[in-house]
Amino acid sequence: MSRPTGYDRSLIEVDLREANFGEFRSGRRSYSDYPPGSADNDDRKYRMVFGTYDLKTRKLNLYHCGGNIGPP
Repeated sequence: MSRPTGYDRSLIEVDLREANFGEFRSGRRSYSDYPPGSADNDDRKYRMVFGTYDLKTRKLNLYHCGGNIGPP
């Protein structure tokens, strides 16, 4: 039996940024914490998606899909 870790391992957090914009390279990355710079205020215009995927219910919940500021 596995030990509890304090993390909800049934949820995958989604944090997608427009590829090849500034420091956002193309490709997938996996982080155990938030990606570098994700908590910074950024007033540049680029596309982004935030949400979670629930492994138990197989549901994708998107909290934001669109431009960083205003329409993309």
